[in-house]
Amino acid sequence: MNGDERKRALLHDTAVCYRFVKATAAACKLGSGFPSYSSSTQTLLKSIKDLSSATLDYLLAFPSKSPEDPVEYRRRRQSLVTIRLAWQNIHLYVQPAVDADTLNVPTELIQMLTDRVRLIQGCGSMEFAAIHTDKLNYFQFPPGEFERTVLDLASIVSAKTEWPPDLGIIALPHSQAQHLFLNGLLAHEIGHSIFLRLNCLEQIKNLIPGALDNVFRPPQDVGLDAAERGRLPGILQDWAEEIFCDLLGVHLLGPSFVLASIEFFDMANRLGGDGHIDQTAAKSDFKFSRSHPSRLFRLSRQTALLEKLGWWDVIKASNSHNIQLMNESLSLRRNSFSFEEIIAPTGDRIVDAFYQCIEGIEVEVERVTEALRDDAGHAREIPEYVALKDCVDTYLSHAVVPSTLWVKDGFKTPSSIVLLNAAHMYYLTGIEDLIKSSDKPESDDIHLRAVWMERVENWTTKGLEDISMLKKEGA
Repeated sequence: MNGDERKRALLHDTAVCYRFVKATAAACKLGSGFPSYSSSTQTLLKSIKDLSSATLDYLLAFPSKSPEDPVEYRRRRQSLVTIRLAWQNIHLYVQPAVDADTLNVPTELIQMLTDRVRLIQGCGSMEFAAIHTDKLNYFQFPPGEFERTVLDLASIVSAKTEWPPDLGIIALPHSQAQHLFLNGLLAHEIGHSIFLRLNCLEQIKNLIPGALDNVFRPPQDVGLDAAERGRLPGILQDWAEEIFCDLLGVHLLGPSFVLASIEFFDMANRLGGDGHIDQTAAKSDFKFSRSHPSRLFRLSRQTALLEKLGWWDVIKASNSHNIQLMNESLSLRRNSFSFEEIIAPTGDRIVDAFYQCIEGIEVEVERVTEALRDDAGHAREIPEYVALKDCVDTYLSHAVVPSTLWVKDGFKTPSSIVLLNAAHMYYLTGIEDLIKSSDKPESDDIHLRAVWMERVENWTTKGLEDISMLKKEGA
């Protein structure tokens, strides 16, 4: 290519890149009206908007001087490639963030989780931007990867962009935005941010080599090739992080987190007609995968933590089949679980090694969450829950938002965590009474039942909003 041909090619491809960036960033319109966004989501969108302005200015000036030699031409083309790749990455975040306005995310739930997280030492300034995903799952976007993309791009286009160091990005299924209780699973995703921020892996991974050595004696007695043996510590680290995030979710939300897990994974169907776990129906839930511990193992550890925190004593009498499943999970033992992606007995030994790490993982969770417990090691909210649960039930049974309760001789505003859990338990067991007291007392009508379940969630959401407002007014 001669000089004119190089210039023409560069002009064309720069214009193509310009159009791509401009179209990608066009959705980031932050005005004072509708839609409105939480402050954390505004921070995310503003960072993208500022970066797009700097990128577009850079591209407008980019081809102003025609490269005189092929080496300079190649260098400048590589800059275009870098810019485009960076914006392809940013593209993943733009529309999901734009769609997650305050009417399409569980705003008060996220604020409650944020307030709880800020009680943890080292997390006092954390905030979370919730965005949507088209996948039926919950995610935490690794902040390091996105932050590096933003900062690397900013250095190229000379943008004055600083990525907020305390911002985490979590995602929820767009179709489930209005489901308050189910979205309690966001607590697990927040756990990944805390795990990374507090460098918890360094505390946990030291447990793994010794555990593997204990179950594989001598070390070469593994039945795997060298490459597969080298992957074992990583598998246990992944399992450890998932359990850490589960247990942190229990500390943040109490029973509501565990109940959300049961609903999302449809685990209640693993309970047989005799009230015990159906070994056939639950076959896959006993199995560990390379990335996650088995679902029933996770449920058993979550329920055991509820027992340790004092929550179990105040919920176990419920006649909900979900509570029955949790009770059944407490009886599961090591021989209930397997890891079949690696041939037995090697897979079984790996699970054995993980069992040796469990206590250390739980100790790390306890260290991180110390501020959330009282001197006896119980959840601080237990006495309030016991005192107010029946009153919350009464309000919900009369279709009254339970944000300010008349208790004995005065009004009482429940804490958000108490209201969430009391309402979630009512959601499991009180719907039939609510239907019977309505003008259409047909408890077998699935549509009607679904309507009342939605209303209980809506009343609870309104209650959380009221409590947040009262808290701000009292500040």
